[in-house]
Amino acid sequence: MLKVLNRKVNKINKCKGKSSENNNLHETKRKVLKSRSNKDYRHFHKHQDPELYYKAIIEAFDGLIYICSSDYRIEFMNRQFIDKIGYDATGEYCYKVFHDRTDACPWCVNKRVFNGETVRYETMIPKENKWYYVMNTPIYYKDGTMSKQSLMIDITEKKIIENALKESEDKYRILYENNTSMYFTVNKNGIIISVNHFGAGQLGYSVEELIGTSVLNLFHPDDRKLVSEQFEKCFINPDKVEYREFRKIRKDGSILWVKESARVINKADKSQIILVVCDDITKRKIIEEELRKSRDELTQRVKELEEFYDLAVGRELRMIEIKKQNKKLKEELAKFNVYFDE
Repeated sequence: MLKVLNRKVNKINKCKGKSSENNNLHETKRKVLKSRSNKDYRHFHKHQDPELYYKAIIEAFDGLIYICSSDYRIEFMNRQFIDKIGYDATGEYCYKVFHDRTDACPWCVNKRVFNGETVRYETMIPKENKWYYVMNTPIYYKDGTMSKQSLMIDITEKKIIENALKESEDKYRILYENNTSMYFTVNKNGIIISVNHFGAGQLGYSVEELIGTSVLNLFHPDDRKLVSEQFEKCFINPDKVEYREFRKIRKDGSILWVKESARVINKADKSQIILVVCDDITKRKIIEEELRKSRDELTQRVKELEEFYDLAVGRELRMIEIKKQNKKLKEELAKFNVYFDE
C-alpha cells in the first residue's frame, strides 16, 4: 500500500515539474516575440519615408483638413476636402472657396491662431446646411514662418439629435412651468433642486427663494414626519407612486392643503431624485370641514330628540299606568259605597 502511494506522489510531482517548465517556456517565447515586434517596429520606421507615412495618417483622417497662410491663401487640402468641393483649391482664398466671399469672414480666427492660440468652435455652413466642429491650430516651421491648420469634423447628425432633445426639453419645460400643479424636484436629503413658477407663487415665494432650501420647511410641523416617511418609501419602492394629503405653509403663514404624489426619477448620471406633484385641495378641505361640522350638529340634535322622545314616551307610559291604577281604585271604592248604601 505504501509503495502505491509513493508512486502516485512521484507522478504528481513530475506533472508539477512539467507544468512549471511549460510556463517558463511560454514566458520566454512571449519575451522573444515582444522583442522581435519592437525591432520590426523600429525597422519599419527606419526605412519608412516620413513624408509618405504622415501623409497616410492625414489621408486616413475621417474629416476635412486644410492649411492656410496668414493672408488666407489655402496651402494644403486633404483628399476628403478635395473630393468634397470637387477640385484642389490650393492657392485660392479660403473665404472665396468656402463661403463665396470677396473678403475675409468677420468671424475668422486667423489672427488669434497666428498669435499662437488654438481655437475650437462649432459652426453651421449654410451652403451645405451642415454643422462642423472646427479646431484651428498654429503650425510652426523651422524657418520661423507659420500656417494655420483647420480640422473639421461633420457633426450634423449630433446637432440634429441635440436640437431634437432641446425641442423635447423645451416642450416639457413649458408644461412644467405653465402647469397649474405645483412641481418640485428634491434630492435624497430633501433639498429642493427645482420648482416651477406656479408652485413657488402658490406658496408666496419666488423660485430663487426656494431652490437650495429644505422642502420640509414648506410643510406644517405636524406633517413633516409623515413627509419624510413618504420620501423614504419612494426610495425603497422606486417604481411606486406615493399619494398623501398634507398641509403646506405659505410664506405669510396661512395653510394650504395639497394632494401630493411623489415618485423617484432616475437621472442620466444614475443618481436619483424625487418628483413631487401637488394639487391645491384647500377648498375641498374647507367644504369637508363644514360638512363635518354640520353632520356633528345634526348627530347631536338627533341624539337630543331621541332622549326627549324616550323621556316623553316614558312619561306617557307612566300616565297610562296611573290611569289604570286610578280606575281600579275607583272600582274598589264603588264596592265599598254599595256596601254602605245598603
